[in-house]
Amino acid sequence: MLILHHQAGDHRSILIDAPKLSELGASIGSRLDEVEPLFWLTSVQIRQGRFGQALENLEQIRTYVEALGHIKEKHDHQYVRALFYLAVGALDEAERWADELYAGRETVPPNFITPYFVAVAQTKIALGKLDAGRRILDELLAALPYDAIWSYNIVDIALEYGRIHLALGQPENLFAGLEERMQPYREAGFGRLLADEHWLRGRASLALEQYDEAREFLLKAREAAEAQEERAILWQILVTMSDLEKACGKWDSAKKLREQAREIVNDIAAHAGEMREVFLSQPAVVELLGRS
Repeated sequence: MLILHHQAGDHRSILIDAPKLSELGASIGSRLDEVEPLFWLTSVQIRQGRFGQALENLEQIRTYVEALGHIKEKHDHQYVRALFYLAVGALDEAERWADELYAGRETVPPNFITPYFVAVAQTKIALGKLDAGRRILDELLAALPYDAIWSYNIVDIALEYGRIHLALGQPENLFAGLEERMQPYREAGFGRLLADEHWLRGRASLALEQYDEAREFLLKAREAAEAQEERAILWQILVTMSDLEKACGKWDSAKKLREQAREIVNDIAAHAGEMREVFLSQPAVVELLGRS
């Protein structure tokens, strides 16, 4: 059930169902069934910028993982930890968890290889280690079947190629020609990371000075992020929309969008717990807030 919500990008359903399933696991004395839903719940909290809650769950998960000793839950913990620290901007810590995950790649089942190691690649890309990130993506792409039950992971791979090409100033190569492989899953209702996809398309169009297309993609990105309260990316979308308005000479609109982004960032920081200062120290956040 939760994996279907996950692939559909339906965070609201996960927020409702995951606690119930965890409680059910606890009621029958199954620690495994108690902890599994927490991975899904924490992933949503990360996307929504609820970092304080996510960290509390991660500490609970750590206790369970150490007690259970199961290799899959260990990998899941490393994976979600890497995503968490990426989202809050603690890149060195994200890389530490990502490297631990990658070091155990021989014990990862085939259907989990892509999401786990895309996160590793994403960490390398965020740190500017583009060659290392590309090598991992190239390996994953070569190994991903066209018709396996987990072939929808092509979306994750394509989006990370997009980050690489934007970083290299190659927006025309955005998704490395993988759009055709992505399309069937989007048409089938796979809505996970849809805001990210539209945002990357918008950034590429903006870089190419295709302003009408950029606006269309960014509006779609904003709509997708707002629909599931994905605030961890929403503020970044708003900043890009502001940049677009500046490029079009619409200064008042650009200012308003940045103010909206600041409101979201300040609210995320207020609920980030011990990660507050880490989140606020990210270069993009510092620039947005005008902190020195």
